[in-house]
Amino acid sequence: MRLAQELTIRPTQRLAMTPQLRQAIAALQLNILELSAHVQAQIEANPMLELVEEARPAETEPPSRERLLEGDDGEDRPEPPARAPGLAERLATELCLELSDQELRRAATYLAGNIDDDGYLGVSLEEAAVALGIGCERVREALAAIQALQPGMGARDLRECLSLQLGEGDALARAIVARHLDDLAAGRLTRVAAKLGVGVGEVASAAERIRGLDPRPGRPWDGGPPPSPIVPDIRFERRGSQYAVLVEEPAPRVRISPPYRRWLEGAGEGDAEVRHYLEERLNAAVWMLRCLERRRLTLYRVGQAILDRQPDFFLRGVRYLRPMTMREVADLVGVHESTVSRVIANKHAATSHGMVALRFFFSSGLGCHGGEPVSARSVKRMIRDLAQGEDRFQPLSDRQLAAILQSRGVRVARRTVTKYRQEMGLAPSAIRRRFSTAN
Repeated sequence: MRLAQELTIRPTQRLAMTPQLRQAIAALQLNILELSAHVQAQIEANPMLELVEEARPAETEPPSRERLLEGDDGEDRPEPPARAPGLAERLATELCLELSDQELRRAATYLAGNIDDDGYLGVSLEEAAVALGIGCERVREALAAIQALQPGMGARDLRECLSLQLGEGDALARAIVARHLDDLAAGRLTRVAAKLGVGVGEVASAAERIRGLDPRPGRPWDGGPPPSPIVPDIRFERRGSQYAVLVEEPAPRVRISPPYRRWLEGAGEGDAEVRHYLEERLNAAVWMLRCLERRRLTLYRVGQAILDRQPDFFLRGVRYLRPMTMREVADLVGVHESTVSRVIANKHAATSHGMVALRFFFSSGLGCHGGEPVSARSVKRMIRDLAQGEDRFQPLSDRQLAAILQSRGVRVARRTVTKYRQEMGLAPSAIRRRFSTAN
């Protein structure tokens, strides 16, 4: 047997994940706020990029540095929004006004710092007493002062939280909370009535009072950080009888810097190192601008495909949302399904029916007798509307909901109704049921 080595050329096609390709894919996934931050970072890192300044009226005399420093009294300068005080800070402020005893005030401030955002105490009285170096009775007095500010605040569990809000007068409701809270949550009012030896109507009346209590008493006290704003990446604007697709641009508009470009074109041989650096930065800047334009164009095409596939939603509302998949939109746009998934990820659209996530338009469909398929979101809206309009003493079961939907032409099984109800957070009919308080 003869062994030999030889070189052969075999042509193959392979997709190489270059840094430029990674940047293009990353730009597709960014929403408008993330993209604006990304563009700002690129401007700071690349001298070949510069902001496009908005046209401003020219001043007859530019202000000097001394004039700016001396003439600005700060009255017209907008103040940054102050952070809302948290629960512990607000409790401590109130306690300082209520308590004059320094030791009691110190204990109450310590306990307030160990109360979570829902209003529950996360430390035992014994642990607090050891940490403060005082008696447990003093810690209990401090906790009573906190609970006097807001009934239910500083409770150790849900039962204590509800009991503190009920007070001493409602004996039946307090007994239900103390010993039969699980049966109440499951809607087993008949069992609770039998165990307590009272009528179902009395238990139902007490249950209504318990349902009116706040299981999270700390929420109204917690200022917390302001919610992150939702800025639409795309807008569907109505113009007459038609809708137009508008893609939002990142806030800092950028371009290739003309001074650096002119310097690069006129650079001599002695500036080879600087020239090489600026050429690299220019290529990076051009590629970033291409990524931005490709993102804008792809997002526009996806938005146009959504508009073409969902005309009834824009004209008539959520009930008329059609089933639509990413594959269908990908075929219309002429891209891969994964590209559509990246384009709609973490992005929102402004419509005449409010702000919605782009993923809202994509859902599976159910069959409909003698008509087009109905989207799962439309069926969920029907279920929610039926549950909101039901008789609270005779709520609709999942089987009854399925029967009503089938009578409207929607082919849906009972188990599908159960699945959709659970996804929307609707309780079963046994828990939604209310009992008459009439004897």
